[in-house]
This record gives sequence, structure tokens and C-alpha cells, in this order.
Amino acid sequence: MDRRPGEDEALVAEAVAGDRAALGELLTRHEGRVRGLLVQMLGPRGRLDDLVQDVRLKAVRGFARFRGDAAFTTWLHRIAVNTAISELRRRRTDEALSDEPSGREPPPELAAERRELRERLADAVDRLPPLLAEAFRLRYHGGHGGLDSAEIGRRLHVPAATVRTRLFHARRRLREALDDLLS
Repeated sequence: MDRRPGEDEALVAEAVAGDRAALGELLTRHEGRVRGLLVQMLGPRGRLDDLVQDVRLKAVRGFARFRGDAAFTTWLHRIAVNTAISELRRRRTDEALSDEPSGREPPPELAAERRELRERLADAVDRLPPLLAEAFRLRYHGGHGGLDSAEIGRRLHVPAATVRTRLFHARRRLREALDDLLS
């Protein structure tokens, strides 16, 4: 896509002035870069569409804090990097909670630790508001990747964007609830 010099800067100025359409245009223009960065950091597997949407949502929500000290692309790049880092942490946690991939039995102390962690996670999920808990359970059924946002949305009769928002809030609340356990 050919861009005129200064076109992004003009859109940034409009977005700073409160034009949400300008912000949407900026995010759409840079979606390919965001996607490429996420693939570079995480590989092509997994929840790439959900993560791109997460970056977009974080940018929209956080744009009021954009001061212009750095270029818009630098600011958006940082959001994408932080999202990728969070996804890597989530994957590590999922791997720790799942059974040994080789089929070997883990040492008894590790198996007991995993059982306790699963129980605490299940308790924390049970304490979530019902709409968040339901979306979380459908996405992370049994500690493994479950349904994608579109399928969950069909089952719950809500848009996929609503599902992604619920999952975002569920993960945030669970992270807060389990922070002392996982650190």
C-alpha cells in the first residue's frame, strides 16, 4: 500500500483530537506489521487472530495515554511486543499445567504441584462472573486450547469481539488472583 509522507502523522493528529475513525484507520494500516511481529515472536501457530485483535483493543483503550513522545508505530510496536510476551507466559503456564508431552509420568512432587495448581485455577475460575467463566472454560477446556473466539461466540450467541473482551477480562482477573502462586 502506497502512503503519502506525513499521512500517518495527520491521522495521529486527528485521532489525538478525538476522531475514532482516524485511530481505526491507523490500526488497520498497521495490522500487517503487528501480525508480522506476532508471527516472528510466536510462530504461525495458535491464536494469531485473537492476539492481533487484543493488540487493537489495547491500543484503542490506551490511546488516551499516547503522548506522542515516540512515533505511533513505535508505540503500537511496544503494545504488540508486550502482548506477545504475555502470550508466551500463558503458553508456558499451559504447558506446566498439561500432562508430560512425552507420555512419561512426572515425578510425584511435580504431579502433586500440578494438581494443586489446577485446583487453585479451577477455584479461581469458579469465582469469576458467570459470563467470563463460561467463555474461559470454552476457550481453555481442560488446560488445552479449546474453541476459538468465533465458535465460542456462536455458542454463546454473542459477537467474537465480545468473546475476546470477556477472555481478556477473565485472564486479567485470574492473573491477579493467582499472581502470588505463579511468581
